[in-house]
Amino acid sequence: MLSYRVLVADDGLHALEVFECHRGEIDLVLSDLVMPERGGIALHRSLVERDPGVKMVLMTGYPLGRDLRQVLSDEGVPWVQKPLDSTTLSQVVRRVLRTDG
Repeated sequence: MLSYRVLVADDGLHALEVFECHRGEIDLVLSDLVMPERGGIALHRSLVERDPGVKMVLMTGYPLGRDLRQVLSDEGVPWVQKPLDSTTLSQVVRRVLRTDG
């Protein structure tokens, strides 16, 4: 629908494997905040170690408390609240892709 090529991972550890296998091909990582094996914040930290310019958006269906909002803000990780529609998703993806990483 949005005409992006998508690579899929089953969990946070698999996402790291996919990232390593397709290094240089991935423009943005879209991930859930809560996942098995490695949550979104830990995944972001691991990705930044591998590529400091990685662009990532986290999604969550859970309400974010002040502490978690602060962590995401401190780490510079944009996030969106689920459920979200394709218009909101496309706007967030485009905005993050346009930023200097």
